This record gives sequence, structure tokens and C-alpha cells, in this order.
Amino acid sequence: NKLLHIGFRDNGEFTFAFYNNDLNVGGLSDNNWHLWSCVYRAGVAGADRFIYRDGQLVASDNSPSDYQGQGSFFIGAF
Repeated sequence: NKLLHIGFRDNGEFTFAFYNNDLNVGGLSDNNWHLWSCVYRAGVAGADRFIYRDGQLVASDNSPSDYQGQGSFFIGAF
């Protein structure tokens, strides 16, 4: 739970993963542009991790443990 992965896997699934603690959604690849959003609410009872596509909830779960990563956060190439 110390690494954060957000994006597409080789099999076409979209993932919101804390490394070996993953929320994946498949069957939504259609070669069109979409807005993907991920939300994580630490310390909240019930569902705490959400994936949205174009503003519609497509997946959610209750992460078995909190995200524990720290340090720099990069988006894109560095």
C-alpha cells in the first residue's frame, strides 16, 4: 500500500491501485476520449475508493488497508 498506480493496464482494465491492493474496472475501453477520476477517502467506514468515468461511478470498494505512500508525487513524465 505504499505505491499508487492510476491508469490502464495492458489488458485494457482501468486501475486505481495501491500496489497489490487494487480496484480495477474492465469492459469500458471504446477508443473514445473520456474523463477518468479517482477518489480515495482515508479513514471512512464503508466504501472509500471510487472510480468515475465521465462523471458516472463505475467502480468502488472498501480498501482492506489505508494508502501509506509518502514523498514526491508526479503526474506524467519526470
